[in-house]
Amino acid sequence: MSTRQLCLAWILFLSFSAHASEWCREPELNIFGLSAHLYETKYSARHGWNEWNYGAGLTCHLGGVGRWNDEAEAGAFKNSYRRTSFYAGYGLYYPWTPEISGGIRAVLASGYREVNSSGLRVGIMPAVKVKLNESVTLNLLARPFYRPFFCAHVGIKF
Repeated sequence: MSTRQLCLAWILFLSFSAHASEWCREPELNIFGLSAHLYETKYSARHGWNEWNYGAGLTCHLGGVGRWNDEAEAGAFKNSYRRTSFYAGYGLYYPWTPEISGGIRAVLASGYREVNSSGLRVGIMPAVKVKLNESVTLNLLARPFYRPFFCAHVGIKF
């Protein structure tokens, strides 16, 4: 990430967080993360996948939809092609137990020129959230069918 991109992200984060208390319940800092690719492409055969996807994001728990919990998320990470990705997402989760919830997450991410000319990826993936304690949540996402892929990151409440 260039200095200019980092400064812009920081300014947007500060602006966003200043107004977040009005609608953002239980904000979390997301620390990225690991991924596992269970398929091979020409790119991965030549360069290997980047499966250490470091980065950070902010998650805001919203008001919920009936018994379902929902959240909005945005941030940046180093993607599987070793490029910086900026992303935004929305997740909808049903609480199975007080510690575990499952649902879906829709994500829009930049930084994928190897995949298509726009560099954008859009996806909806099954997701599971595991509450490790009152402050830390393990977030697991999967693309189980076409080109199977799994990733994990940690959310820390502040």
